[in-house]
Amino acid sequence: MSIFGARPCEMPISLAIALALVVAVTPVASCDTLIKLVQHTSTIEFGAMAIPERNDTILIWLGDNKARMDAANGVSTLYDAETDSTVVVYHKFEIYTHGLLSPFGGGEPAGGVDLTAGLAALNPTFITHVEKTSESQLINGWNCVRWVQCDSIPMLGAVLLTDTWTTEDTKVDFALYNKLLDAGSMRPATKAGSERQPEITGLPILTELELRGDSTGALPSNFGSRDKIVLIEEVQTPPGHYDIPAGYELFIGSH
Repeated sequence: MSIFGARPCEMPISLAIALALVVAVTPVASCDTLIKLVQHTSTIEFGAMAIPERNDTILIWLGDNKARMDAANGVSTLYDAETDSTVVVYHKFEIYTHGLLSPFGGGEPAGGVDLTAGLAALNPTFITHVEKTSESQLINGWNCVRWVQCDSIPMLGAVLLTDTWTTEDTKVDFALYNKLLDAGSMRPATKAGSERQPEITGLPILTELELRGDSTGALPSNFGSRDKIVLIEEVQTPPGHYDIPAGYELFIGSH
């Protein structure tokens, strides 16, 4: 006799229905890809203003047509591939915006101003050269090949040099990952020039960037960064992980 007063394999119909309903309505965690990226940024100087160098850890999740990037300053970038839309969440203020991250690293919105407008306006003046080299090396167990990219900006007298080591050893959705980086303003705004060049393929395991020579003040006089992926693993993400947190408000205007 079971606790239900019937044979062990039997269960009252009402209880069976109730359990089935609970299973049907309970959100199920999804199995997604977690990428841990370590970033070093040199001191950034804009005229008299200087932003100290930083060493940060960035966490990136890739799901089913959705992606999320959590920066060390308490800012999350949410990207939806189906709608090609980006939302930036500022957890400190419990608000969100439609657009890119603040470049100042303070975890604060930029007063409703499109911070990429200045660089985007320079797109037609970028002269971009991209080349896949024959160099290869093993980085953290992944077979990587080297790409070099040079973006010259004649009107500013500046050159942006990017050295990237990519791999195709992983099952990571490269396209979704790259879209998220673009959406999170972790890439220079060189789209117009780069469209005429071969696209870098594979997952960028190590990326080193250096800006040289600008004397106009429109860009940092000297700037460098180094991004390195140190971990890739499959993880369970809770329901709503790629959504705007409940109760957060849309930010419009100055803060």
